[in-house]
Amino acid sequence: MPMAKTILLTSASAILCLGITACERPNPRVPEGLADNQKAEAGSTGKEKFSLVEKAQAKLKGTKDNTIDGLVTFMPSEGRSEMKVSINISGLTPGEHGFHIHTDPNCDNQGKAAGGHFNPQEVDHSGPRQASQHVGDLGNITANNKGDVDIEINNERLAFSGENNILNRAVVVHANADDLVSQPSGDAGGRVACGVIRSVE
Repeated sequence: MPMAKTILLTSASAILCLGITACERPNPRVPEGLADNQKAEAGSTGKEKFSLVEKAQAKLKGTKDNTIDGLVTFMPSEGRSEMKVSINISGLTPGEHGFHIHTDPNCDNQGKAAGGHFNPQEVDHSGPRQASQHVGDLGNITANNKGDVDIEINNERLAFSGENNILNRAVVVHANADDLVSQPSGDAGGRVACGVIRSVE
């Protein structure tokens, strides 16, 4: 075949490929368990990060020998630029506890089945106010002398779609405080409570 025709055919194939959603290559960032419409939007950014879901919750239960109950609610902030996280937990030991979002929607095996911190950018662990951190690095929560937590925080990284999608991930509370420095998880001790983040109608 003449070279000119070969170049034309190659170019036409490339254009056709681009027109069919990059030749149907899968998106490795899409978490398992998403509905079809959520998968379609898994690459959205900015204001679109709240376009599919308005509310999600994780119902926390204590791991073995820990009588902990809690509910963590995720909703867009009033300006829709941040995620508002409402944290209500009882049964903790008084003091600080590492509080993170982990990768997998599974709280088996003392919470270990939840995997490591949710970290789609593959950066080092740090605190929530640092320029670079795991998306799941939410720092520490402080239980009062009754073992209760009732606070609200805002986080600009969390989303309901795109690379930072927290749906079908797990919220994990640790036995000790996160030192915000040690790699890869802040040396926060065992996992005392866990719950999977699910969308709420």
